[in-house]
Amino acid sequence: MKDRDQAVGYAKIPARQPGAGIRGQDFVSMSGGAVRVLNPFSKNPRLAWDLLAFMHSAAATKSQLAGQVRISARADVNDEVLTADPMLKYIADEVLPLTAYRPGVAVYPQVSAALQEATAAVVSGKTADEAATAYQSALEDIVGGAANISG
Repeated sequence: MKDRDQAVGYAKIPARQPGAGIRGQDFVSMSGGAVRVLNPFSKNPRLAWDLLAFMHSAAATKSQLAGQVRISARADVNDEVLTADPMLKYIADEVLPLTAYRPGVAVYPQVSAALQEATAAVVSGKTADEAATAYQSALEDIVGGAANISG
């Protein structure tokens, strides 16, 4: 969308009510993605740590981006590479500080897909109530019933 930054505004997703988000926040966000870890049973923990530190360095992160404008795990890199993209800069500056990280459980990708479907339903013209009802039903199917859902 050529005029995205003029035609579209950006807003955080509000919690069900003020203060009802994770950590008592007024807004909510879930993030996830790839992670690199140090094996606690490594025979060379110092070398493994050095490699991990290099892989997460600013230079390596910028190299991995290869000139693409994407949010990274490093605020210093984001400050440098996101200056030309107001939407990604907004997300990095305003949303990432309040995000929670998705649970590392096997069914979470299904939960994520159901949430994406609910969002698509609203964008396609369904009411928020219709999308929320369908999402609730899908979520109950995924996690084995309403008793396994809190919130």
